[in-house]
Amino acid sequence: MQKLHDFRWVLLSSYFFVAIGSTILYSFDPATSSEIYPPSLTRKLGGFYCAGCGTLRGLHQILHGNIKAAWALNPLIFIVLPYLIYWLIAISFQLWWHIKLPKIVWNQAKIISISLIIISYSIMRNINHEWFTWLIPH
Repeated sequence: MQKLHDFRWVLLSSYFFVAIGSTILYSFDPATSSEIYPPSLTRKLGGFYCAGCGTLRGLHQILHGNIKAAWALNPLIFIVLPYLIYWLIAISFQLWWHIKLPKIVWNQAKIISISLIIISYSIMRNINHEWFTWLIPH
């Protein structure tokens, strides 16, 4: 029982930090507030776009309701974000109301597939060809 109680505090803390982070992200645009947000180390040190480049600016745009702008910054957000939201909801329902939602089953094949998609996405958004320029955050 103590372990469940401790995990509830961790979940409550997570809600708090997500709320604070979302408020900051809503209030300060990452595209213009470079003193608040850290730079992309991959972009700064390596000079190329990683799979996460544009995500912070994209989340800022989502919070403001600019879905098209968020898509232009990083389309991968729209694949990852629903999973994260579902995971948080599923854990919350189980801990607070003892309702078990269907779990997302992770096996080796899924993990390898997702890893290959992320690696391929990172490579494609750095290829200077008209087919891939829409993947560059702008």
